[in-house]
Amino acid sequence: MKAVVVLVVTWTVLVPQILTRAQAAADRDSRVSVSYVPPKDPAHRAIYEQLGQRRFLEKLQRLLTPFRLPRALLVKVEGCDGDANAFYENDVITVCYEYIEGLRKTMPAETTAAGVAPIDAIVGPLFDTCLHEFAHALFEMLRLPVLGREEDAADQVSAYIMLQLGKVEVRRLIGGVAYAYKTEAEAATKPPTMTHFADVHGTPAQRLLQCVVHCLRRR
Repeated sequence: MKAVVVLVVTWTVLVPQILTRAQAAADRDSRVSVSYVPPKDPAHRAIYEQLGQRRFLEKLQRLLTPFRLPRALLVKVEGCDGDANAFYENDVITVCYEYIEGLRKTMPAETTAAGVAPIDAIVGPLFDTCLHEFAHALFEMLRLPVLGREEDAADQVSAYIMLQLGKVEVRRLIGGVAYAYKTEAEAATKPPTMTHFADVHGTPAQRLLQCVVHCLRRR
């Protein structure tokens, strides 16, 4: 659980610029609300408490405030009965405690040769996932046309928002996302089949490549 404590403390360090840009809009009425649902699994209690104490969702709420949504959007963290997932449905973004716990379990013990620090491997994917699901909300609420796979478009919207940060912040965040996809790709025991390529999501290797491309654009 120590990693989770570091996660929420580091949040304001990694994304100061974008939070500052959203400050001007913070006083306006926001249609984004947040909720920390008490976890069903006692093992997730520490995650729940630390996220709440450090106002993780409130910071995300501030970030999303400038987007003028046509109706209310709820962002919540809650237990998902063992499903390490995050999703958007019926005007609600849900991030599962199991997903955050999974990031903690796969983070490196120390900074990697590529410069990905342990905290980057948690904050990067979590931040990206929240923005990815927010992209799905934007597509539906604003009735935006999407060419190609919607999941690819959501990845690109998330990356675009992160690319508005400073060079140091974006490299840390996208580096963390790339590490997560690399870890997932390497965990596969068999080569991907046609079924994997037909999934609504790209394969971990494909999504890893997108992260690398976005990072190179900032050089």
